[in-house]
Amino acid sequence: MTITVDMLNANQRRAVEWGEGPLLVLAGPGSGKTAVLTLRIANLIKNSPDGNFPNLGTYVHG
Repeated sequence: MTITVDMLNANQRRAVEWGEGPLLVLAGPGSGKTAVLTLRIANLIKNSPDGNFPNLGTYVHG
C-alpha cells in the first residue's frame, strides 16, 4: 500500500512538512510513525536546496 501526504491527519502532515530543525515524534503503536518518518525523509531529500542528502542505502566501493 502506498501512503501519501494526503492520507495523513493534520498532526502527521505537520511532522512530515516540519522544516525548522530536528523533530521528535512521540506516538503510540499503530499510529503511523513509520509512515510519517519515511515521508519526512523523502520530503527532506526532495526539498534539499543544495543536494546534501545522498541517496540512502547506496554504497559505492571505489
